[in-house]
Amino acid sequence: MIHLPRLTIYFVATIVLKEGVGVNHDIVVMGASAGGTTALRTVFSGLPPDLPASVFVTVHTSPTRPSYLAETLARVCPLPVAYANYIEDIQRGKAYVARSDRHLIIKRGHIECRFVAKEHETRPAIDPMFRSAAHSYSRRVIGVLLTGALDDGVAGLGVIKDEGGIVVVQDPKNARFNDMPRAALRAVLADHVVPLADMARLLVDLVNTEVEGEAAMEQDEPKEGERVCACPGCGGVLRQFWDNDVMWYQCHVGHRFSPEGAMLEQDDALEEQLWGTVAVLKQKAEMARTMAADALSPRGTHIDPEYYEKQARAAQEAAEMIEKLIQEKGNDLFPGPSSGKDPTAF
Repeated sequence: MIHLPRLTIYFVATIVLKEGVGVNHDIVVMGASAGGTTALRTVFSGLPPDLPASVFVTVHTSPTRPSYLAETLARVCPLPVAYANYIEDIQRGKAYVARSDRHLIIKRGHIECRFVAKEHETRPAIDPMFRSAAHSYSRRVIGVLLTGALDDGVAGLGVIKDEGGIVVVQDPKNARFNDMPRAALRAVLADHVVPLADMARLLVDLVNTEVEGEAAMEQDEPKEGERVCACPGCGGVLRQFWDNDVMWYQCHVGHRFSPEGAMLEQDDALEEQLWGTVAVLKQKAEMARTMAADALSPRGTHIDPEYYEKQARAAQEAAEMIEKLIQEKGNDLFPGPSSGKDPTAF
């Protein structure tokens, strides 16, 4: 018998895993937004108790309200379902749900819940989970994007595809909110597009297929564009990036936005500033009128009341002009998501 040094054995094992020999598609990452809880219940109820894979789920949740997603899925799924711990080893046959206000990051052999910059103005976001899984497990990953508004997860699916993983998208015709599935199909060549009723059966089949042994093609680094504008999240500089056909914007601290997401955040900030200006102008008008009245009183100053009245009229007129502008141009300035649907509705 030939005895190999321990380091050599480790090296051989690593190469086997890297090339995908004898390894199945055992990393399933699933992302959803609006309508996601109902969709995930349908998928999870069809999974078998002996699924030879680890399942990871990110759904947009509020940081200020408790999430009961893990409890909800555990009631219909034969697999153990739990919220991801802040640092935890990955177990096969278990489902991990992203915690509120934490990105779920998948590393080789373990997961981490991180409080880092929001992406698409949400935390947890789908893209960080998809990207980290693809970088850590390459062709072993199955990326699944379900119902949702806007396009979080689309760029991450592109990374999964680039790394040789499998891309599965819910059929937009079957999605309660079809923005995310449609955006994915426009940007990424999906391997499978299926309705919810067929999703669990497809995932079982894919999980039980062996990863192909061919090495994934080397991918170019994402291209960086010019400075664009101020980041809606922190005021820093947003830069444009694109990788193949997927484009996004990112600032120096890590806030990431899709093109439409960046526009919507900018719209929110602009509208807030306009209404804030109206409020300040009305406060100035009220203060100026108070000063004019005080000037006329016995204890008043020597300043002519008209000095204050003139400011009051100007501030009131400016406030009314901005209000009229918002009313007349608001639908064009702030049309909301291109689908016209509420991105927060479930």
